[in-house]
Amino acid sequence: MKLIAITLSILISSIVALADTPPADEQTPIETPVLEIRRFVYINSNELRSPTAEMCGRVSEIHGADRIIVTTDKGRRAESRYTTMTDDQGVWCVVVKTLTGQGEARVWRMGAGTFGTATAEASTEE
Repeated sequence: MKLIAITLSILISSIVALADTPPADEQTPIETPVLEIRRFVYINSNELRSPTAEMCGRVSEIHGADRIIVTTDKGRRAESRYTTMTDDQGVWCVVVKTLTGQGEARVWRMGAGTFGTATAEASTEE
């Protein structure tokens, strides 16, 4: 009997919660974030063969669960992926390995997929 009462209570609560949800056309649209890579440089430019680089950028319209997915050397055997988060201003940085100097970053938002892909080429300039 208690199980039936609990189940009924949960069902009623769910119906009330659904009744408070606005129709899809009245819901707030998801803002599409703008992603930019501001810096992509080799860290140790004195050592010719060092594949270590730093990629930094900024994202507009960041939400708490957003992640930045960075891919280097895409489509190659050396392809690598990294995940990082932004600060409250949307600024992010990550240290990566790249053999070709090619990198890509995109925003991943839970429940919405990826947005705002940006590409860059690593430089040796500080």
